[in-house]
Amino acid sequence: MKEKVFSCSVICILTVLFVVMGGHAWADDVRWMQEGVRVWYLGGVDGEGATSSNAEEAYTLGAVAGGNIPVTKHAALTHWTSPQAPTTTAYPRAGMGPCWIHPLVLDTLVAGNYWMGQEITLVTRSSYTYDTFPYKLLPTQALFNLKSPREIVKLSYMIPGSSTGNAYFDSETGLLLYYHTLWGSNKMFFILSEINYNFATRRAFAEDDGPHTGFKSFTSEQSSGGSVVIQSLVETRYGNIIEMRVLASTSGMYGGTGSGDLNYCYFGDVPIVRYKDATVAPSYPPEQWDPYGEYLWWWIPPAALTKPSISVLAVPMTPAGSPNPFTATQSPSRLYFSHLWFGGDGYMTQFSAVDTTISLNVAPGQYLFQNGTTVYGLAYYRNTMGLAIPTAAVTVAPSILAPLLFK
Repeated sequence: MKEKVFSCSVICILTVLFVVMGGHAWADDVRWMQEGVRVWYLGGVDGEGATSSNAEEAYTLGAVAGGNIPVTKHAALTHWTSPQAPTTTAYPRAGMGPCWIHPLVLDTLVAGNYWMGQEITLVTRSSYTYDTFPYKLLPTQALFNLKSPREIVKLSYMIPGSSTGNAYFDSETGLLLYYHTLWGSNKMFFILSEINYNFATRRAFAEDDGPHTGFKSFTSEQSSGGSVVIQSLVETRYGNIIEMRVLASTSGMYGGTGSGDLNYCYFGDVPIVRYKDATVAPSYPPEQWDPYGEYLWWWIPPAALTKPSISVLAVPMTPAGSPNPFTATQSPSRLYFSHLWFGGDGYMTQFSAVDTTISLNVAPGQYLFQNGTTVYGLAYYRNTMGLAIPTAAVTVAPSILAPLLFK
């Protein structure tokens, strides 16, 4: 028995060293699996009895203990406003979890194995570029920017007599990029949408209080001067880049109307906002969308509150007193915000809007004024999820890889 155990240990160590030297180099590629990293998924539910087309999941990793890593799952419908009770479950770090399968395990998967209680019926390994991969949001783009093409492992699985589905895993990081489950006429799917880990620098970073996956801004005011409703869904985020789907509708005091269905991308490090009509946006990378000012209208980083000027919807705005209002210094012949008020956290509290082409002029204090401006998801994030703050990333020496992998 001792001889067999010794032989297995040697084989395990040699296998790990082989992988490090010529294969996945797993110590670098799976470094994202550390305490304080959170993986977000944006998804949807449709079919009989579905209450919402929107769904969200997020998995927060805890500290590794005995080779296992506790994972706290948050899940909800309707922009985090209808959450399930959070759950925490421990999984083997070097095995399978709800948002990963370790690269060494992916290498050996065959039909008849199981993932998350579902029998795997088919394993397909294919090479993709970002353009050819069918399910992509910002974190997936970051992976392909780092290396392209990439090997993706597709699993087909089933619970006999209950459900079927497919899942796509990145072979080098083990990250789950997309999965869906079908049962009867119902379907639920989720796409990797956010992670507080930089694949290029191999460093995790703390989340901030800004918009995150699934958040929805409902910018709404009406008065005798008309009405403005702008709904902004955060579809994906990676670092300081935020992509949104934005639906807008306006009406003037004499019946004129306006509307739009646009994709916006906020590049916070620049800063710059770009947009494109939603019907053509998928054909262009966000870096090539049309520029439209520096900041979003419903949230700006708190540090920007002290700037001498900001640009929103390509209109310059300057501070105009306290608490945190900004006033437009130009008056274009289109929709723009003449005033914006922000809280100390950077989220907008109220606004004035003008569009002379449809005789729109909405402002606080007007007759019949109503303000319905809010951000869905923020309360659950602050009160229940909390900011994810990773521990410092470490480099693992090859000599201690085996104990970490095979405990």
